[in-house]
Parts: sequence; C-alpha cells; structure tokens
Amino acid sequence: MSKARRIAYFTDPYEHIVQISGVVIVAQDHDDRIALIRHRIPLHGGVLTLPGGGIEDGEDPLTAAKRELEEEAGITAAVWTSLGTTVPMTRSTMKLHMYAATNLSAGVQALTATEAEQGRTVEWMPRKDAVQAVLDGRIQLAGAALALLLADRI
Repeated sequence: MSKARRIAYFTDPYEHIVQISGVVIVAQDHDDRIALIRHRIPLHGGVLTLPGGGIEDGEDPLTAAKRELEEEAGITAAVWTSLGTTVPMTRSTMKLHMYAATNLSAGVQALTATEAEQGRTVEWMPRKDAVQAVLDGRIQLAGAALALLLADRI
C-alpha cells in the first residue's frame, strides 16, 4: 500500500501531500442504528468515527468499502449506495469516497495488528444520535461527519 509523503508543489512556496484515496461507510442496521468505530490514534487520542480506510493499488472504491467494512466492523452489506466523493484537504491528493450500506449481516472483525493495538471496537448508535454526535463535536473527523450528514438526507 502507498504511504503519504510531503512533496514540493510546482508553484513554490506551496506544498501538497500525496496520499492514497480512501473510503468511509455509513452502515445502518434494520433498527436504524449506525456502526461506529472507537479507537485511539497518536495524533488525536480517542476517536469515534465510521468504518473506512485506504483504497489499495488497483482496487475500485466500492470494493475497498466492502473490504474495510468487513475488516474493521465484521459487517457485510447487501445494499450499497454512493453518497459521493469529497476532497478532505486543499493540499492533498486524497479523494474520499462515501457510501451508505444497508441490509447488514454480522461477522467477525479482521483487524491488522496496528488496528488491534489501537483498541478498535464497534459501537452501535441510533442514527439521530450519530447525527447529533457530529453536530456537538463527538464525531470530529471531517469525512465521517460529512458522510453521516449526507446519509441522514436519504
């Protein structure tokens, strides 16, 4: 998998970061609850967010979303809806593909060693509470916040 790196932009003094693109998934069960991931990351401490991650070389975004949802949350979904694509930062090459996933089936998380060290756990929150968590700042990662707000509109 590619790693992010800082490179000089063509018009100095600006720089940009070359990063892999990613996916984020709003997985909603039949009880109108959203699957959230809680974990610790060095830069931000404790984080509550949606399942998601990087798109591997040669992988299309939907395939990556299906893989990430199963790996991080142990969930598969029968129905997938694109919520669109966003660019999280002006100085980054990353694109973030957002999806809603429904008709869920439970499985088992398949975390990497790093993800397990971060203490990743799945929490279920009613949709209206997840949206409120965005509005009151408990869900702070921009991609997750945008995806939840978009999913609340469909």
